[in-house]
Amino acid sequence: MNLTPSVRISKILAVTSALELAQWTGFLSDPSCTWTLAQSDEEALFFLKKEVFDLVLFGGSDPQALLEATLRLGKAQGPVIFLLDEVDDLALGRAFEGGAADLMVRPLNVAEFKARIKVQLKLRRVQAELAQSVRSQKELLTVLSHDLQNPLGSVALFLNLVEESPELLPEFLPNLKDSVNAGLQVIDMVRQLRNFGDHPLELAPVSVDRTINQVVNNMKNHLRQKKVGLVFELEPGLKVLAEPVSLANSVLANLISNGIKFSMRGSPLVVGAKLEGDWVCFDVRDQGIGIPQLMMSQLFDLTRNVHRLGTEGEEGTGYGLILLKKFLDFYGGRIQFQSSEQGPNRGTCVKIFLKNLKQNKSALLKG
Repeated sequence: MNLTPSVRISKILAVTSALELAQWTGFLSDPSCTWTLAQSDEEALFFLKKEVFDLVLFGGSDPQALLEATLRLGKAQGPVIFLLDEVDDLALGRAFEGGAADLMVRPLNVAEFKARIKVQLKLRRVQAELAQSVRSQKELLTVLSHDLQNPLGSVALFLNLVEESPELLPEFLPNLKDSVNAGLQVIDMVRQLRNFGDHPLELAPVSVDRTINQVVNNMKNHLRQKKVGLVFELEPGLKVLAEPVSLANSVLANLISNGIKFSMRGSPLVVGAKLEGDWVCFDVRDQGIGIPQLMMSQLFDLTRNVHRLGTEGEEGTGYGLILLKKFLDFYGGRIQFQSSEQGPNRGTCVKIFLKNLKQNKSALLKG
C-alpha cells in the first residue's frame, strides 16, 4: 500500500565497452533510465550480485556463462538481451532455452534496438505494477479486517448487553450509532486507499481531544470488561494535520487498544497529548507486560507478522503497528517506544509525533 506515488526509474546494466555504451546512451537518452557500465564478465557478475537490474544488455565474451549466472541469482533480476558479433542456430537455441529474453547481432539497427529495449522495459514495469497491485490488495484487506475489529466488536458487545437487559437500549443506542459510523468510515477510507494513485488521501485539520474522545468512546466496553481505568493528560486545543479517519481508526485506536490488551486487569492506562516544540506528542502508557527487545526490532517488518497474546489471552493480527507506521509516514510523523518487562517501571510507553497544525500550514504554503 504505497501512500505516496512515485516515478519508477529503470536500472540498466550494460556489459560492453565504454565506447559502445556512449553510442547506446546517445540514442537511448531517457531520464527514467539509469545506466551501469561493466567492462568485463567478472565486473558484470559483481554488479548482478550487488543489486537488481531491470534490464541487462550483454555484449561480453561469454554470454552463456552470464545467462546461467543471472538465472542462478533469481527471478528478481530483469531480462537479458544478448548483443553478439555473430551467432549460429545452435547458440541461438541454447540462449532462448536458457532464458534469454532477446538477442541481436551487430551491427545494430538503431530503430530496432531502441524498440526492443522499450518492449523489455515496458514488460518489466508491467510486472512490477502487477506485483505491487497484489501487495496493495493484500494490505487493503488487512486494513479492512484490522480496523473494523474495534467498531464491530463494540457493536457486538452492546448488542449482547441489550439482549440481556433490553431496558438498556436507549442508553446504548448512541454508542451503537457511533460504532456503526466508525465502521462505515473505515470502509470509505479503504475505498480511498484503493484509488490512492488517482485520488490521494487528503490531509485535514484534526482536533486532538475530540478524536481521542471518539476513539475512547468506541472502547468503553473493552475498558469496562478489563476494568482498565483511563487517565487523561491532554493539553486542550491541540490540532494536527492528518487524514481524520485513519488517524482515529488506524493510529490512535491501535495505540489505545494495544494499551488495554497488554495492561493488567484493574491497572491504569495513561493517554496523553501535549505540544513539544513544533510537534504534538501523543503518548499511551501502560503498566503491562512490556515488549521484549527482539520483538521491538521487528514490530514494523511486514514479513515477520509479529504478534503476541494479551494479558488475558486477547488475540491480534500482528499488522496493527505496521499499518500505523505507514500512516505516520504519510502524515510526516514518527513513533518511539520505551518498554520494560520488569521492575517498578514495567510496562510500555508509545509516543507518536505529528507536526503541529500551524507548522504544517506553513510548510504547505511554501510547497
